[in-house]
Amino acid sequence: MKYIYIILISLLVGFLAGKLLPVDTGEIYEIALYFLIFIVGLDMGLEGIKNLKKAGRASLIIPLLTLVGAILGGILGAFILGIPLKWAMAVTAGCGWYTFTGPIIAQYSPLYGTIGFLANLLREMVMVLAYPIGVRRIPSNILVSLGGASTMDSTLGIVKKYGTPENVLVSFIHGFIVTSAVMFLVPLILQF
Repeated sequence: MKYIYIILISLLVGFLAGKLLPVDTGEIYEIALYFLIFIVGLDMGLEGIKNLKKAGRASLIIPLLTLVGAILGGILGAFILGIPLKWAMAVTAGCGWYTFTGPIIAQYSPLYGTIGFLANLLREMVMVLAYPIGVRRIPSNILVSLGGASTMDSTLGIVKKYGTPENVLVSFIHGFIVTSAVMFLVPLILQF
């Protein structure tokens, strides 16, 4: 629970710094993500190949289930909310990659682009808040699917802190596969 408070305080301090200081965060954010991925690679290198063997098929099956679940969730959401299937599927196919999904959808519809951004941002926030709590009751490898594409970068720290070394590798592979698929899936859905 202490970790959640640290995240919220960091967000608040960042907000205040953004209001008071003229900082170009675009480059800082990108450098921070590259550094995070470097640290994960370093950690995986130190742990050795043994975790790759432990991760096994789960690291390939979980991303597939994440993508299928996202599409099915979009179909279900379209019927429940009464919105066009194309938009619902495009929004949910973003799998938590809000900086990609929102702008891509906004090229076709500003309204659904905004919804795509917010829905996928919410997915990342749910991962940050639910993973530490859910890991006590649900197998941690399965919980990785909550984060979608963000599990290889921004939510990887959560998995590392509350999961096992095997979870970190599954999380990174999961995020990589889902991110790669989202780049093609969202534009493909928008073509229909």
